[in-house]
Amino acid sequence: NDGLVASTFVAFQDAPVLQIGNWSTHVSYQWLARSFESPHRVYRKIVGYRRPEEAYASTGIASRLEVPLRLSWWLLDQDPWILILVAIPTLTVLTVFSILESLATPLLLLVVISWLWLTRTIVAKGKVSNLYKAKVWGRRRHKIE
Repeated sequence: NDGLVASTFVAFQDAPVLQIGNWSTHVSYQWLARSFESPHRVYRKIVGYRRPEEAYASTGIASRLEVPLRLSWWLLDQDPWILILVAIPTLTVLTVFSILESLATPLLLLVVISWLWLTRTIVAKGKVSNLYKAKVWGRRRHKIE
């Protein structure tokens, strides 16, 4: 090893974690990069969107990431208070999307879709529907109040 470390993630500062002024946030650049992509991945999972081919700039960075990259560089050059004001809501949103992404598995989607279907089928205007009676009790007739 010649002292080089290769990664697909970008570190913007000379630290393994995001630094705001002299304060270490303990938020790794790997987590930031992965979480930044979470909204995109959640959208693709839910909608089933498949992009045919991703375009890349001459620098090798995906074209859709060039503006966020420039914004990140600009933010890191600002006063720490501006970075804090932007970082808090941004980290909150990224955390929510990271959680959504981890929950957006096919099994969870199946459970949610099944639950939605059952609640619409079973409960019709405050009463149990005939379809529910037929499936649960078969041909037996029960009065449900």
